[in-house]
Amino acid sequence: MSHLAGPGDLVLEDNVSANEYLMLQGGQFSKSRKHAVWLPSYLEQYDADSLRYYLSINMPETHDTDFRWDEYVDRVNNELIGTYGNFVHRVMTLTHRLECDEGNPLSKYDCFSDHSKILKEVDNQITSAIESMEKQRFKEALRSIMGIAQIGNSLLQEAAPWKYINEDESDERSTSLSSLSLSWRICSCLAVCMRPFTPFSSDRLWGMLGNQNDIDNVLWEDSMDVDTTLFWNQEKPEPLFSRLELDEILKRENSLIDSNNNDESLPPNNGGGYIDFEDFMKVEMRTGRIVSVDDHPNADKLFVITIDEGSDSTRTVCAGLKGHYEPSDLEGLNVVFVANLEPRKLRGIMSEGMILAADDGEGGVKVLTTEGDILSGSRVR
Repeated sequence: MSHLAGPGDLVLEDNVSANEYLMLQGGQFSKSRKHAVWLPSYLEQYDADSLRYYLSINMPETHDTDFRWDEYVDRVNNELIGTYGNFVHRVMTLTHRLECDEGNPLSKYDCFSDHSKILKEVDNQITSAIESMEKQRFKEALRSIMGIAQIGNSLLQEAAPWKYINEDESDERSTSLSSLSLSWRICSCLAVCMRPFTPFSSDRLWGMLGNQNDIDNVLWEDSMDVDTTLFWNQEKPEPLFSRLELDEILKRENSLIDSNNNDESLPPNNGGGYIDFEDFMKVEMRTGRIVSVDDHPNADKLFVITIDEGSDSTRTVCAGLKGHYEPSDLEGLNVVFVANLEPRKLRGIMSEGMILAADDGEGGVKVLTTEGDILSGSRVR
């Protein structure tokens, strides 16, 4: 959100959406190392919304997060399906067991004078989700929306409408089915609020509810409007999601890696993976001794490192080594750096080279050092 400024003043953004890094099984994503989620093949077999849910609830908003297959399966099965999907399916199947001449059989029980507390709780969750979205706290918003499904589950469990489906009319039956009617409306609310995160299942749910208006035209704050008409779809409801099996997913992912490694249809490497010796010789690598290490004032993962490059000269290099080294571990090391890399600003500080380091792809990072002492500024060949 921008603030008004006077003539000549710079207007700085104060509500910028930015993420940290998403890792995979503790390492960086790498197509060349076959360390990735093979998305096109995965989506041929599985629902996109389960993946969208996990990526949203595991979003690296304030710190790096890790995509782990076991956690993915656990959160989809126990949260997305266990909390949200099962609630929706129970409401749908219970309602379809009621006698229906025409229209929604819950319409005559659509009275909520005894449910003001539940309506307030749902409204609070919607308000919280809206506030989180306005601050770009997406997974916080998603947790609030999932809280609505938890409210619905508690309401349904307490009302126990399955006990009264085939019973004669009574006050107890009317009260229980009124809770089921409110649960139906909560499903409609969830379809709207979950749509930014799981759009395909939201559209399916909207259709199962029989709603005739366009879901895209319903605002979150209006999604729990109890004065709207209850619509009806006579088709048998289907589960929104299918449970995931970890072993099945891992087997499929590993087979994709193997097929990529053994794909004979790939064109041969006619030197495309190599560089000319003359190009390599253009890279000027030299040795230098680290004389100081400071935190970068504008970056959480960068050090500002001063290197003695010999001939009474120093240079500044910004290096992403924070989290792998303490400053005291780096000071005094003889390292190898690229000396002829074009200087560029990194978060406001000019970096005049690049320190060479090895990365094993599993979180291990080590800077390249010389075997013993050597004159700073020595050429590496």
